[in-house]
Amino acid sequence: MPVPLAKVFAAAGEGISRVIRKPPMLARGQLHFFQWQVRADSSKAQRELGSTPTPLEDGLRRALVAMGLLS
Repeated sequence: MPVPLAKVFAAAGEGISRVIRKPPMLARGQLHFFQWQVRADSSKAQRELGSTPTPLEDGLRRALVAMGLLS
């Protein structure tokens, strides 16, 4: 969906949500958050703390094992 159309949809949805007293499907703040393109950079932690990044799959596996959800 084009961003200008999404902005109209979000604004209209907020207005309708006030009338029907239910949360909007997409609030303008949520749309703004979705548009925010950011990338994490761990280079400072690697450089200053000697940290090494863990691949996503390994990190998830370790977390699930620690929670007792995976053996």
